[in-house]
Amino acid sequence: MKIAQILTVTASLAGTAVILSAQSITLDFENNLVTGGDLVIQTAGTDAVDDFTGDRFDEQSSALFQIQNIATIGTLGVTATALIDDLNVTGSGLQDGASGYNGAGEGTSFLFDTDVIITSLDWVSFTSLGSDSVTLSVGATSIGTFGEGTVIGNTDFTSTNPATMNIAVSAGDAFTITFDNGAFYLGQMGLTVVPEPNAYALLSGICALASIMLRRRSVN
Repeated sequence: MKIAQILTVTASLAGTAVILSAQSITLDFENNLVTGGDLVIQTAGTDAVDDFTGDRFDEQSSALFQIQNIATIGTLGVTATALIDDLNVTGSGLQDGASGYNGAGEGTSFLFDTDVIITSLDWVSFTSLGSDSVTLSVGATSIGTFGEGTVIGNTDFTSTNPATMNIAVSAGDAFTITFDNGAFYLGQMGLTVVPEPNAYALLSGICALASIMLRRRSVN
């Protein structure tokens, strides 16, 4: 009976760990890579589909891409759109046009096809000395305007490498970063994909089955 209990508990814990920890993704524009899944850019072009600096993404006004092979989720679709000029990725990170986010109205919106939580934004050349600041919003709702050291709710710019946050973005809503002052780049965006309800249902079913098995063995 002890072996059965151990196996059952182990399976339940393993299922919990997969569901709760396997959805973290980093869009690393500074180093031109993605962690937590496989980048596939779907916008037409001739360069590699996993290259933010290639013509499928770079210098496009808008680009559609997927993060594929995410454990328990599968695929996350994202549409990135430049607010003024075009998406531009260099060794410093993502920008709208050239020379960083540095002009009125410049920014980038990210539209997701699945609920996500934005957990971090790692900025490049974002300093208090330059009075850099950026406005974050979800849909039509502004989260606030942030300079180095600004804390509003759970969005903390005490450090900008990275700034940490817990911003929920529903599928179909846009998460938008908009220039406010200075000149800077977005190096990385960290996010967590919110598990679908059927993932929680699967976990609940496993736990319920384990409980029934243990009760039956106890009776026997």
